[in-house]
Amino acid sequence: MIVNHLGSIFSFYSFDKETVSKERVRLGKRIRELREAKGMDAKHLAFYADIDAANLCRIEAGKYSVGLDILTKIGYALDMEIDFVEPKKQ
Repeated sequence: MIVNHLGSIFSFYSFDKETVSKERVRLGKRIRELREAKGMDAKHLAFYADIDAANLCRIEAGKYSVGLDILTKIGYALDMEIDFVEPKKQ
């Protein structure tokens, strides 16, 4: 555990490759859902986000780890903001 300058306690969590992979797939699926809901094909989203269409396909398939810069470009092209949200209770 670590205590920050405000006195809050943070725990360190260990993430295995499977957990990270699942999140990558979940995020890619969400990007595809948003794109399709706006009636866009992958080529158009890639164009508007100024990224390679092949990379977008890999991102949507959960096969490519995306950085914040590219994720922000995709978000803006979809008229969305990047944010942290509470996880669903299972």
